Amino acid sequence: MLKVTYIGGFNPFDWESLICPVCGGNEYESISHTDVFCKQCNAQFVVRHTCGDPGCVVDCFLSPMPSGGDIYAPLWKCDDCGAEVTLFEWQEQVCPSNENHKKLHRVEHVLKVWKIPKDFPPYFYLILKRGDYCSGWISVNNFDSLDYPTQEEWDKFQVENA
Repeated sequence: MLKVTYIGGFNPFDWESLICPVCGGNEYESISHTDVFCKQCNAQFVVRHTCGDPGCVVDCFLSPMPSGGDIYAPLWKCDDCGAEVTLFEWQEQVCPSNENHKKLHRVEHVLKVWKIPKDFPPYFYLILKRGDYCSGWISVNNFDSLDYPTQEEWDKFQVENA
């Protein structure tokens, strides 16, 4: 028998504002309650306790990921020369063969393995404390916090799910 317990009394993946720090997606999938991964880029997530405080910590792993797999990004094509590159929307849209070519268009429904940029963090983590604060995604490389999810979004979620 398997009992599913939500750490902190809530499922963080039910929160619409929980945006993947890798690709910006907010659709997640789970395989038989063992793994949670981003539906768009395949980043893997693990939820753990917050050392006794009500809430949870959500970890997002890129490489090496605990159960393997690759990170995926949408394929883009240069309008000037036809070169292809895998990029997320938040990355600089520059042609891989000529930096002066700046007009790329996204090729729908084609995904390729994304090479993690130099100095990109191997994982992020997010602290969600019930009745208290949301840390935003924290990069493990330099401990800088991303601007999402916001404290206001977290407060609203807590009120809606009280």
